[in-house]
Amino acid sequence: MCRAVRFDFQLYNVLWYEKGDKGRGRRFTARPVKKGACLMKHIAIWLTALVMACSLCACTSSAKFASSNSAVSSPDLVTPSVPAQAEPESSETESSEEQVSSAGSLPAQQEPPLPPETAGPAPTEELPVFSASSLRVKAGDNLFLFVKNVPESVSVTGESSLGTIPVFYPYEDMQMAIFPVRYSAEPGDYSITVACDGASETFALTVLDGGFEVEEFQVDQSVADSTVNSAKANEEYAAATQPLKESGDAAQYWSGAFSLPIHQETFRVSSSFGYTRIINGVASIHGGVDFPAPQGTPVTAPNRGRVLYAGFLQLTGNTVVIEHGFGLKSWYYHMDELCCSEGDMLGTGDLIGRVGTTGYSTGNHLHFGMSVGGVYINPWQYLDGDYFGQAVA
Repeated sequence: MCRAVRFDFQLYNVLWYEKGDKGRGRRFTARPVKKGACLMKHIAIWLTALVMACSLCACTSSAKFASSNSAVSSPDLVTPSVPAQAEPESSETESSEEQVSSAGSLPAQQEPPLPPETAGPAPTEELPVFSASSLRVKAGDNLFLFVKNVPESVSVTGESSLGTIPVFYPYEDMQMAIFPVRYSAEPGDYSITVACDGASETFALTVLDGGFEVEEFQVDQSVADSTVNSAKANEEYAAATQPLKESGDAAQYWSGAFSLPIHQETFRVSSSFGYTRIINGVASIHGGVDFPAPQGTPVTAPNRGRVLYAGFLQLTGNTVVIEHGFGLKSWYYHMDELCCSEGDMLGTGDLIGRVGTTGYSTGNHLHFGMSVGGVYINPWQYLDGDYFGQAVA
């Protein structure tokens, strides 16, 4: 178009002016070739060319302006002047903005929060806590050991310089063990070590004199020979009772103080626990309390428990053994009659038999004993009050 315009202008100049003779030092002279109608025709041609030139300049300016605006406009703004291949770039930019919007105000590189189970510091596990009800105990008595903060499926173990191994049972929110001190233990200092989950504690235990008396009496020799002096009688007794001594139920059946096993207004003790008895010249230590009573006097359970054994043994006559829980047992010898059976669950005061003089006996009486882990202990601890309740209070 521009060349045409220039041509038209040249044509106009040619048509408009007439060159003079070209000579040295002479200028071109121009004068109108034609006038009138011819002049109007050339003016129209000139105006047409001018309008076309203006239109071309306007189009060129608009294109440059649109291109400039597309370079600085927002990514999601699409104008007709943007080339078709630029649209994917705009689409990617919009997708990126949507991702930022969906992520909220967090920067893209920020890591996601930890799951609830791992967020924050791990809870601190409490270490086992060891305690003992008493560290000064008479020979023949028992103490209680406790361990708190015991993890599940973790066992508690123990040992002692007395040779007794405590057995622990679950009790409320802890583990406990009844630790017996043999009546034959010499007064002095001993140790008990308790371990749990990698932790342990050693207790210094002082054993005091039990104050046991000595007594001497005679028994018919034929009775002694058929009982205490009989290997068969002793083997029978051991086979029946030894497995029971080492056993224990992981439950506390008893509660509170133990009652007397013989119900009568007045009673007496013919031989007490721990006494050294010289019978027919042979010394032994008595492992229970003897209550003389008329034949047929009712014998009742001193506390709640499960009958482990009910039968006749040559050494001890009609015998009953009751488990009261945590390995604590009560023993009944020389009865004339049995009124319970193995496996019975007895309550306090339930009838278990009647007083007699069977087995190794010199007359009608009830031998009443208590034991823990095969060690006989002083029954008066439990008959005089709530011994365990005082320990856990």
